[in-house]
Order: sequence, then C-alpha cells, then structure tokens
Amino acid sequence: MKWQRVAMPAAFQPAEGVIACGLPSEKELREAHAGGLRTVVNLCPARELKFDEDALVTSLGMRYEHIPVAGAQDLTRQNALRLAQILSDPASRPAVVHCASGNRVGALFALKAFFADGCDPDAAIAAGRAAGLKALEPAVAAIIRGGSAAADTAPAGTAPAMSTVDRLVFRFAGLFVLASLALAQIHTPAWLWFTAFVGANMLQASFTGFCPLARILARLGIPYGGAFRASSTAR
Repeated sequence: MKWQRVAMPAAFQPAEGVIACGLPSEKELREAHAGGLRTVVNLCPARELKFDEDALVTSLGMRYEHIPVAGAQDLTRQNALRLAQILSDPASRPAVVHCASGNRVGALFALKAFFADGCDPDAAIAAGRAAGLKALEPAVAAIIRGGSAAADTAPAGTAPAMSTVDRLVFRFAGLFVLASLALAQIHTPAWLWFTAFVGANMLQASFTGFCPLARILARLGIPYGGAFRASSTAR
C-alpha cells in the first residue's frame, strides 16, 4: 500500500495495517494520508509536539486518538486496553501509532499483547520489541511479571475486568438466547427466529470480526479484553 511506503521515523510494522514509529512530520502525515492512512494514535503529551497534530489530522479527514504516555508511570492496563480498542476496529486501519522515538509505542504494544491479546510474558515482550520497545523494557517486564502495581492502577470509573466488551457481548448473547427460548415456550415458536439471528450473528462475527453490539459498547467507552484469560484479567 502507498501509505506504507512513506518514510516514517524509526518505523516498525507490529501488525497488519499498523505502523509503529517515532514522531512524524506534518509532511509525512500528509503523504501517508494521500496513500490511504485512516487513523493516527499519538502517545506524546502535547508539550512534545512540534505542530497541532490533532488539527492537521482531523482537517485531512482522518481519525485522531490521543493516549498520553509521558513515561513508565503511564504504562497502565487502562491505556493498553484503550489502544487495543482503537486498533480492533477494522475501520481504523491503516493506522499509525507514534511517540517521539517509538520506545513508548513498543512498551504499550507489549502491555496490549499481555492484557488484551492473552500473550504470555515472553511473547508480550517480544511483541513490544517488534513495535520499537527499547529502554522501557525493564519497566514493562516489571509490570507484566507482577513486579509493579502500575498496570492495575486506573482512575475511578474504569470498567472492571468483568465489564469488557467481549464479556458483555457473550453475556447479552446468552441472555438473548435464553429469553427467546423461554418466549418460544410460553408465547410463540416464532421467537426461535430471534435465537437463530443471535447464533448467525455470532457465527459471522467469528469470521469477520464485525459485531454491532461490540461497536456500540466500545463507543460507550467500555474497553476490550481477553475474555478467556483468567490469570491476568481477574487480577
């Protein structure tokens, strides 16, 4: 794709349709947009930027997301899940995720791999290195291996592990199936069409990754999470 041929600083490609890099220039963002870029995720605090990146990106019609990561203190589970939420939307790609040098991007990708993607510690750190993780690796390793409480510290109002998008989708699906089966018994068998609709939607979502309910929940600010990963999501 054309956007991938734009020379971004310290660039890595940690996933299909995603570039992790250092601070891009205004020219590089314009060229990437011309090549098809859809989303820019900025991890730099505002003081590190050399121009109004938000204004530029939105004026070009792209999606702009800001997750400020000034240092190790901002390497939290909440920020990792937010990054996962943004990148899980197929409409967000192609996407660029950047900080000043790429190091913080790699750190947050490592935490995303651990908390959202269900990777074990070694695989999560490897995912971080593949996205630019360097000097922050000891801090990331401490968080992932339980040597720091930073990853479990989140502001009041943060959704608990049991209230992630994927778990709520399963919860609603189970409720709808049971309710429609009960209504089919006490009201009319026509309710079984609703049961079939729920099953068909879950089946197509398993292949396409598209789930209308998941989109709605994500827009309400509920984070994605590893639903079947008992060890870390339960902490």
